[in-house]
Amino acid sequence: MKSSITSLIALGVTLSATAQWANAECPCERNPQSNYQMPPLPAGPDRMTAAPSPGTLGRTYYLPSRDIPASKHPRIAMIDIIVPDATSVRVVNMYVHREEDDVDGYEDTRLNGLWRFETLPLLPGIPHIYKVIFRFSDDPTAPETVRYVRLIPGRIIELTY
Repeated sequence: MKSSITSLIALGVTLSATAQWANAECPCERNPQSNYQMPPLPAGPDRMTAAPSPGTLGRTYYLPSRDIPASKHPRIAMIDIIVPDATSVRVVNMYVHREEDDVDGYEDTRLNGLWRFETLPLLPGIPHIYKVIFRFSDDPTAPETVRYVRLIPGRIIELTY
């Protein structure tokens, strides 16, 4: 009998505290600071924003892509890079715990300037960001051009330089 009375008292205290909490006012409603305004953001070069990286980051899923061939593993990704006049193109995996550094690829001789690359099967849940490095000269001191691209498992992305 004592335990049932004790449990009823505990239940009443709990319900009473819950009802008081539900009816409580927010302190911001009691004392609004209507004259407070956010300071304006600086305009122009003083603004602290990062410029978007060159390539397709942030736009990959909006760009046209096509399915990989049915004979391929369903989680591989492929990229077709169209860059006329390039002497070499490399695709490098940017993920820290990567399985491969450079993605295997070749220059397709049927179309001038088309390079095709194919990844290993991509692991779900990690970012698939790759760096594409273009060289336009065989000179080892020649500058390189870099673009960043996000690859999609099961899709062929096209990057035009």
